Amino acid sequence: MYVAVRLALLERVSGYKRLPIVIDDAFGVLEGPKRALIGKMLKGIGTQTQVIHRLPDPPPPGTADLVLQA
Repeated sequence: MYVAVRLALLERVSGYKRLPIVIDDAFGVLEGPKRALIGKMLKGIGTQTQVIHRLPDPPPPGTADLVLQA
């Protein structure tokens, strides 16, 4: 529920303000399938604005347009 509220707020604000979104591993404690679903949801929000999502692991297939490695 908590994640759904956060993502709904991000979607609402990004559609209105058109500000880029930076997320620094906020969902790292969740299980893999839930993180994959969140990645897909962020990709949907990315159609409205830029989303930068920092992860310690490689992203699930089909969720990232560009992957940078440090």
